Amino acid sequence: MVALLSGNEMNSRLYRILIIILPVLLSAHLLMLGCAAFQEYLGPSVSELTQAYTTPLFPASRPTPGKAVATSDCNLEFRSYKSTRWSDWQDASSGFGYSPQSTTEQIEQALCEEFRWEVLHNLYAAGGKQQFDHIIQGSTYSKALYFIVRLERLSEQSASDSIQLRLNYRFTPPPDQAYTFQRSFLEFPAFDLP
Repeated sequence: MVALLSGNEMNSRLYRILIIILPVLLSAHLLMLGCAAFQEYLGPSVSELTQAYTTPLFPASRPTPGKAVATSDCNLEFRSYKSTRWSDWQDASSGFGYSPQSTTEQIEQALCEEFRWEVLHNLYAAGGKQQFDHIIQGSTYSKALYFIVRLERLSEQSASDSIQLRLNYRFTPPPDQAYTFQRSFLEFPAFDLP
């Protein structure tokens, strides 16, 4: 038969277990964070493991301090469907008259950074094919769509029937290469507005 433990005996056992487990967990956590900070110098299997551990802990899409110069510039563009025709592609903030120094431009660039992180980590493709269902279910796409619809309503334009978003990437060549830019576009499916 199992003997019942008194309150003091149970507390002392729990205390002993915590004294042993907590330092082990803390050490493992710090080791993983250290490996993530120096993953360039570790093998791909260790790098993969540390990314799998740290990405859910730190989901922000901010650039890591001390990283190299950006290799691309990204702008969020949109076009709207009104009166049986699509408009031309426009930049999200300057299309509504906001300056490059405005808070609206900063919000646009933050959305572009989130998209850039998702594209970099291949969240939109599987088996070499684009996965638009992953895009539309993502929070970044929803925020970008809301951003454009809100700007359209604030500018007192007539409401659109549909809106389509795209990312306009301009890749920066390495400093020792010729000064040429390559452009690439990632078009998202059109979204029908209610």
